[in-house]
Amino acid sequence: MKKLCFTGIIFLVVPLIVLVSCFTLLEEKPEGIEISIAPTRQIYTEPGDYYAQVYLLVNKGLIPLGKKTDYVEKNLDKQADQNRIVVENIPAGRYVVWLGIGTKRPENGAFNVQYYYESEEFELVAGSTTKISCTLLDCPFDKALTILGENINGAVIDSIGGQPAQTLYASGPKNLYSFSGTYHGPDFTVTEVFDASDFPNYSINSVSKGLNYTGTGAPENYLFLSTTQGISKTNGLNTIDNTFSVELGEINVLKSLAYPDGNNVSVFFQRDGGLGGVYQDGPPANLDWADADYSDMLKDQLVWDFCVTDNLEGMGIDNCGYFATVLGTLRIPQMIIEDYEEGNEVYLMEQAEFFAIKDKNNHEIPIFSLGYDPDEITPANSTLYMGTYKGLYSALVGTITPLNGKPELLEETKGTRIYMVLLNDDYRVYMSQTYLYLQEKSSDDVVSLPFVAGLPGVISAMDWDGNILVISGSLGIVALDVDTMF
Repeated sequence: MKKLCFTGIIFLVVPLIVLVSCFTLLEEKPEGIEISIAPTRQIYTEPGDYYAQVYLLVNKGLIPLGKKTDYVEKNLDKQADQNRIVVENIPAGRYVVWLGIGTKRPENGAFNVQYYYESEEFELVAGSTTKISCTLLDCPFDKALTILGENINGAVIDSIGGQPAQTLYASGPKNLYSFSGTYHGPDFTVTEVFDASDFPNYSINSVSKGLNYTGTGAPENYLFLSTTQGISKTNGLNTIDNTFSVELGEINVLKSLAYPDGNNVSVFFQRDGGLGGVYQDGPPANLDWADADYSDMLKDQLVWDFCVTDNLEGMGIDNCGYFATVLGTLRIPQMIIEDYEEGNEVYLMEQAEFFAIKDKNNHEIPIFSLGYDPDEITPANSTLYMGTYKGLYSALVGTITPLNGKPELLEETKGTRIYMVLLNDDYRVYMSQTYLYLQEKSSDDVVSLPFVAGLPGVISAMDWDGNILVISGSLGIVALDVDTMF
């Protein structure tokens, strides 16, 4: 599973954006920064010490300031002047400053940012100083306080096991959680569904939307847990079924997705060093799992990202899995895994349909991330989004070929490396290493949020609850009402 790396950030969030304060870079030490905070209202309202973290960016990339971190941290409560922050030994150059101010969780020291700021680009000239006026903003994200700072490697929202309400589920290496209450209220609480601490060889890599084959009717909504011992299933009610992938064996599965085919179930998965899938039309013991393992030939993971289609029957074609890999980007139709015979891994990759984005010199542009935007009314208008180091491309899905037409670059993303993509009826969401981008489909307007605004460390997953965006990461889970950003 591809993840976005950002060191040491987790945030305490406040739902409303409020203009708070300004700081100025004062002249005292050349090639250093002294930040003066002049609050227009009291910002130190929480119990415990307040901390400031300062970041510098060049060309939208972070440069390391700390010995082991990308930031310099100051305990404001241990300074004579809480409103003054000094950062020394910065070479002359052009920079953008990020600033986060907040407290730390007593249990684990996780940083809870309440306020943030991003400057315009400025020049720090050798032997002189630069003055910047700024306004702090309240963090726009809401979060679950009880797991602040914990590694959350997956998040999914669905009505599971016949339960009527949409529920947020999240996974950690040894835990599955469910959430209740409103995202921005004090009742946003966490319940532990499953604890695998007593099973040393069993770890959860991610949670996703799955299906339970019944044999008598339509599949039931279930959760898939991709684990170090294959794919587990659960109805979200303390029951874990480890028999589903018994014929696949105890392999390290990183991510798995499913969609229905009548009363049957199609599954695609990403494994450590490979990919595969299965077509379930009977009990688990009778399944032939397609499993292409390239771990002996590759130093890194084969798959960077993948997605599945689930609405293309009306076009007269199979639903498919689309995979972005180090070997190229490919489509595997359902019929390939439906007709798969055990042990024929070569057949799986031989039948895969490769496709590419090419630049003006006819060179392939690597694809790192994929997002699928289904059109339920007109399936032929369903769109595949492809994240590259040149920006985000899109193309209609094809029938005979994987894509219908040449991929087009979204101009507003030009030059931005895209690592993750998510879509719903109203918005496109995509991520670089340092920014979250929100785009309204009706207007194409884009709002960008720096990671210092509240994103939870290394980003692992995103999902929608209506137009509320839920994001999990290595330091917790946050939610954002995207409607309020436009």
